[in-house]
Amino acid sequence: MTQGLFSRLQNRLVLAFLLVLLIPALLTSGYSAVRTSQVLSESVAQAESERAQLQANDVENTLIAVNSDLLFISQQPAIRRFVNSASLSPTIEAEVTSLVEAFLARAEAQYSGACLLDATGMETVCVNIADGEPIAVASEALVNRRAEAYFLRVISLTSLPGRQAPVYVGELQLNEENGEIVRPFQATIPYSTLLLTDIGTIGGVLVLQTLAQPLFDIVVADEADEQVLLVDADGNYLMHPDESKLHGSALGTGVNFETDFPNDANEILRQSQGVLFGSEDNPGTVQVFQRIRPDGQASIQWTVIHQRPLGAVFQPVTQTTLVTIGITLVSLLVAIGIAVVITRGIARPVTQLANAAESISRGEWQTPLPHVKSRDEIGTLVNSFSQMVTDLQTRADELLKANALEKEQREQLDAALQEAQELNEAMERVNLELEEAVRTSDEATRLKSEFVANMSHELRTPLNAIHGFCGIMLEGMGGEIDDEARHMLRRIDSNSNRLLKLINDILDIAKIEAGRMEVVKEILKPQTLAEQWRNQMSVLAENKKLDFKVNLDPALPQALLGDSGLITQIVTNLLSNAFKFTKQGSVQLDLLRHDTQWQIVVTDTGVGIPPHALNFIFDEFRQVDGSSRRVYGGTGLGLAIVRNICRIMEGSIKVSSQLGKGSVFTVTLPLHLPADVEEPMSTKKVAVPEAVLS
Repeated sequence: MTQGLFSRLQNRLVLAFLLVLLIPALLTSGYSAVRTSQVLSESVAQAESERAQLQANDVENTLIAVNSDLLFISQQPAIRRFVNSASLSPTIEAEVTSLVEAFLARAEAQYSGACLLDATGMETVCVNIADGEPIAVASEALVNRRAEAYFLRVISLTSLPGRQAPVYVGELQLNEENGEIVRPFQATIPYSTLLLTDIGTIGGVLVLQTLAQPLFDIVVADEADEQVLLVDADGNYLMHPDESKLHGSALGTGVNFETDFPNDANEILRQSQGVLFGSEDNPGTVQVFQRIRPDGQASIQWTVIHQRPLGAVFQPVTQTTLVTIGITLVSLLVAIGIAVVITRGIARPVTQLANAAESISRGEWQTPLPHVKSRDEIGTLVNSFSQMVTDLQTRADELLKANALEKEQREQLDAALQEAQELNEAMERVNLELEEAVRTSDEATRLKSEFVANMSHELRTPLNAIHGFCGIMLEGMGGEIDDEARHMLRRIDSNSNRLLKLINDILDIAKIEAGRMEVVKEILKPQTLAEQWRNQMSVLAENKKLDFKVNLDPALPQALLGDSGLITQIVTNLLSNAFKFTKQGSVQLDLLRHDTQWQIVVTDTGVGIPPHALNFIFDEFRQVDGSSRRVYGGTGLGLAIVRNICRIMEGSIKVSSQLGKGSVFTVTLPLHLPADVEEPMSTKKVAVPEAVLS
């Protein structure tokens, strides 16, 4: 049926006419819809991001203003008289109470109360907001707050002479009655600062309770179909339309953003800002998020998340597409009518001419030919056919057609050559642009490495000072300290050492990327190095009660050329990892000769490495367990540094591992001998005696 339908010339012409009109229209409409969707997505993402950033800035500025208010009150004359007085007189108490009441009356929508504690943590003056008015707490209702974090933590902070007093910002707290959280929730954030006397002793602590609701009121939705969430660093909801999901950690419900949307949380909580379109957890939603982290207030790391349905975002595109489809259908009907009218004048004489040709082929030379008055292609065809029948002009017509065909082919060939030349020119331009991009990338990498190296150097100086001052205070050179303060100092000292090691690792990576890591070839003795490494790392084996073996291949020469510092860095990194991930069993270090190379092999009976992790274990900042709840510490730089050091020493490193059974790291380095060293004759591997190394 289809073949019969298109056997008529007029039907085929109508179809061709419609295709010529319809295909460009469909392509144009499709491209327009896709491009409009892209532009609309970018526009919505930018608008939502700007709005989220403005809200985050407003919250941060409000919190910074709270910090300023606290310091402003602490410097008022009445507060200073209280700090420097031997005892709280009624006059000073009245002045302080009047000052705090006046401040809270002006800012009652921002704060729930303020307290002045003495050096022992006892409340001396407290004013709370009740029914919108500041009310002083009666003296018999005052309690000792020495167990509160905002007192203990601010007392432990160090204030240097001539510097601004330290401020402690506590965690968000919920209102309680008889030790239980009550509804409706009233969340507050305690701000406290140390009050020092004129002679530098601790005179007390000023505490300002900040209401969180005014901060939450800043983060609101502007669209009816929009949902706004506010979460803390652990993913707990601070704002959510469903009140049962709020404060999951404090209430013990276990509900948070990470449990609701684990994949989205992995993206959002790790980044400071961004946009997610149709994620796995929210396939029909666009999410815009922005981190809230005011300067100097590390305990506040919130994230505001705007969620909006994609259907609402792309509704204008859908409406436009429907209108376009309607217009196309109407245009198609009009085009069909026009095509029928136009093709009728073309198909009718051609059909008559075909019938006449069929008759002439049967010898009916007197068959009348169609008469066409038009001078277009149809008229030319009819006249040419008539001339062919009457005389031999047909051959001349065929020759003309052949010439026309040759000319057309020649023009097509010229056009093809021109396109090829333009393509070659375009490829040359692309190559030049690629070369420029490579140069720009190399320069950016060099500048990044120089910046990281400079910043690492600038950070190591204050970290060394922190480490030194902690050591002085722990030794008691700065005065006697209690056990809790000693515990805090040890934590500061431990974390500063960890941060210093991280900076050293980053500096090593930066040096390697910048090409500044130099290899010094010096004479070194494998026996001496083995003894040094065993003495250095045996304490780790003793702490974890592991068997630590060091074996030295006698086939190794007594001395060889290499950079002992870089080789030691490789061995200590590998052994440290082996001890870290081994709970029981043993760790073994082998120094072997392998033809014209020598190898350092570290074997452990630890947890092992999953097969998929072997592909990225040597990448920077990559670890087998990269989650925030990982059991083992580290930065993911150790193996990357080992791999890069091996490369600049013209060596290599490889790893084999079985999950739950242990891992084997093999470092292969070229064997360079000093001129006066003889080759050893023995080939039996011997263990390095522990007695010799002790």
